[in-house]
Formats: sequence, C-alpha cells, structure tokens
Amino acid sequence: MATAIFPELRGLSWDVTKTPEFFTLSKVSPSGVDIAASLSAYPRWHFSLSYECLRAGAEGELEKLLGFFLSCRGNAVDFLYRDPTDHTVDRQVFGAGDGQTATFQLCHKIGGFVEPLYDTADEIIYVGDVQKVGGYTIRGGLVSFTAPPAAGKLLTWSGDFYYRCRFKESTLAFQNFAFKLWSAQTVEFVTSRKVFAS
Repeated sequence: MATAIFPELRGLSWDVTKTPEFFTLSKVSPSGVDIAASLSAYPRWHFSLSYECLRAGAEGELEKLLGFFLSCRGNAVDFLYRDPTDHTVDRQVFGAGDGQTATFQLCHKIGGFVEPLYDTADEIIYVGDVQKVGGYTIRGGLVSFTAPPAAGKLLTWSGDFYYRCRFKESTLAFQNFAFKLWSAQTVEFVTSRKVFAS
C-alpha cells in the first residue's frame, strides 16, 4: 500500500479546484418522468492544482514535484494527498456502542453529509467523554476494539486524514518561463478507493 505523501510546495496558486463526482444513471421516460439511480454512495474527488512558480535546483520545487510524479510512474501508483482546506476532524462522531459491535469505520462530516475515511493519522479515540489509550487498532480507517464499547457510549475521534489519490493522466507538463523558474499549470489527480485485505 502506498505511503508516499504528495509534497506541499511553494508556488501553488489560488486556482485550486476540488470537484465531487457521483456515478449516476439518469433517463427521462417517454412520459417525461425523470428517473435516476445512484451507483455510488460516496463521491470520487477530483483535484486540480496550478503551480505558477517552481524553482529549479537540487532542493527546488520543480525537482520535488517532478520526482514525485516519476516515482508514481505517472498514474500507476497511488499516493496520499493532504488537502490544506480539509484534513482534520475534532471529536467527530463515528458510532455508538451497543455492547456487541467491536469494529467501526472512521468518518468525517461535510455539511449534512458523512463520508467514510480510509487513510488517517494521529488519531485520538474517545469512548463517551474518556480518551481511549490502547485497547484498539486502526487499519484502513477501521477501528477495531478488543472489547466492544458499552451500550449507549458515543464514539468520537480527532485527528488528520488523507485522500488516497492517483494522477489523472500518465503525463505532466512543465513550462520553463524564466531562468531556473518553471510552472505546472495543470496538476490533476483523482481519489482512488482500495479494498483492504483482512
């Protein structure tokens, strides 16, 4: 499983696009009735970044971004992306104990929509109002308690999360506009869902 994290670089413009995409079948019947069926419960996210200025040199942003793209072999290898505008949760509810269930999926809330999370870091787990120290494992966003939480206990968590992504294309264009200064006008990637083996 990929552990590479997309580099945070200087030169990123404000022209950042984040687009949710659902997979939906939609038709209009001969009588004019709209019929739609959602094929996905959660969106695939599309990200588009624009870098106005990437410095070239041994420690420059150009080498970091280009090297990262090359190490991913274009769009062949997944990586983790930490969205600067949406990467933390604070006491997010992810379940309630019933005395029997021991495994729960971490999630985060966007408005009234709740989305599962699969790649998290620095997790702090609470059972009721008490921070849990040990007695659980986290893998692929699944929290597995060694003993099921007691009935009625609200489960919350705080921490960071990443989007698992891959580059949208197998090519990436860089433009040299001045001495040792480059730009990458369109760096696009999409979320990639993986099935975690047990």
